[in-house]
Amino acid sequence: MSQMVLEKLSSPQIIANLDQVFSDMVVFDSVGDAKKYIPLLEKIFSGNPEFKKSNPSLFSIYNSYLTIAKFVILFDLGEKEIIQLLRDNFNFDLNHPDYDLDRKIKYKIRDVDNLEQRDAFKEKIRQTLLECNSPLGKKKIIVNGLSQEQTIANWLKSYYVKVGIEPADPLKINEYLINDSNIKLLSSEEKLKLKTILAFFENLKVSSVKSPAFEESFGAILPDGSLAITFNGRLEKIDSEILKIYRGVSAVNERGTTSATATVQSVDITQTQRTTVISSSSELEELQRALQNYPAGSLEHKAISQEISRLKVLELKAAQQSNVKK
Repeated sequence: MSQMVLEKLSSPQIIANLDQVFSDMVVFDSVGDAKKYIPLLEKIFSGNPEFKKSNPSLFSIYNSYLTIAKFVILFDLGEKEIIQLLRDNFNFDLNHPDYDLDRKIKYKIRDVDNLEQRDAFKEKIRQTLLECNSPLGKKKIIVNGLSQEQTIANWLKSYYVKVGIEPADPLKINEYLINDSNIKLLSSEEKLKLKTILAFFENLKVSSVKSPAFEESFGAILPDGSLAITFNGRLEKIDSEILKIYRGVSAVNERGTTSATATVQSVDITQTQRTTVISSSSELEELQRALQNYPAGSLEHKAISQEISRLKVLELKAAQQSNVKK
């Protein structure tokens, strides 16, 4: 790597700017920006094969940017690359509460028409988690009477012992989360992370062959005028306040208004100047504000989250179609 390139890449100002770009990329789920930066970063790595050896700390920084971008467009990656990404970097999901791994995986699964292939893919992800050495917690846990490191793999093995390998009843899961002695060693934040992992793991247990509608989620207006949503294969009614929000967003969509976008327009990452433009529509802002008023497990929270996700998918499809036309 030339000295000039090294100086540009190691510039504190450039790194500070990029830290903000990639932080925003996760928070705003900026798929477009991820697609822009991946080829730039890969060009840096391919053009400088000695990068990791000559400057491992700087390489680590730029490799973390590449990891972030790949997680954002995870549903666009091949199955092997997804498995490798989860195996090597599952702590990314643990350390980014704004990131929704379950949603990204479901997007990927929906693109697989063969239901048996869906199940095979989910089995590979489960196996990857059962081999995951990312730590959760600060103290060792007891698994089958033996003291073990507090890795994701060992947490899931402990979970299997207490709950079983088949899809578990929600009451049994809650009992485990409340009463298990290992969980009592975790902080509130760590407990929330474990709960998220277990929910993701349980979703991976559900067979697409036996429950083909499980990965599909959409809203529907029932004959009585109430709003319902399919969530994990179940039809759940939503209260009237959410119906008002849903109708408002639907009306805007029918007029052709696109959902909010968060895009970072930047020059080449080896330049020092960068202009950040973040634009968001009032419709998505309204949904995001409403989301904060409901607990994560509530039906209302699920309904709003699904509508936000739906709008983002529509935006992504529109962008892809635009790229094809170009």
